[in-house]
Amino acid sequence: MTSQSHATKTALLLIDVQEGFLHPTHWGPSRSNPDFEQNASSLLNSYRSLITSSPSQHKIIHIQHSSRDPNSELHPSSPGFAFQGFAMPKDGELVIVKEVNSALIGTNLEEVLRGHFVRRGGKLYIAGLSMYASFLESQCLTKKNETLVFDSFS
Repeated sequence: MTSQSHATKTALLLIDVQEGFLHPTHWGPSRSNPDFEQNASSLLNSYRSLITSSPSQHKIIHIQHSSRDPNSELHPSSPGFAFQGFAMPKDGELVIVKEVNSALIGTNLEEVLRGHFVRRGGKLYIAGLSMYASFLESQCLTKKNETLVFDSFS
């Protein structure tokens, strides 16, 4: 059995799981994965259980989009800015707010990931509603062992 000090570090990155992305007239009624919420909720609950067993090895990071447009569903003054209920961050889970499509521009996400994976590397799992740009940039910038959770993005 692997000791906690030698276990692989992991992080779950949840991108833009916010109420505003459910707005049918702004984003449209159809999505690539209508089961996103159910799948992402299951993933998050499983990951939270993993953290309970070895909290220093695993991290959950919530990325929240903050639009500068006051008419946007994702503006901080809008109810759509809020996380969806199942994805509400819990104590000890990091929230990083971004103002552009990429979670790596204008935030400390890269620093957080490098700090978490220092020396031994690890696995980064990515799920969310608006994640393609962040995934591609993270591939280029962080060169981590990443896994897209395909049933958990829309």
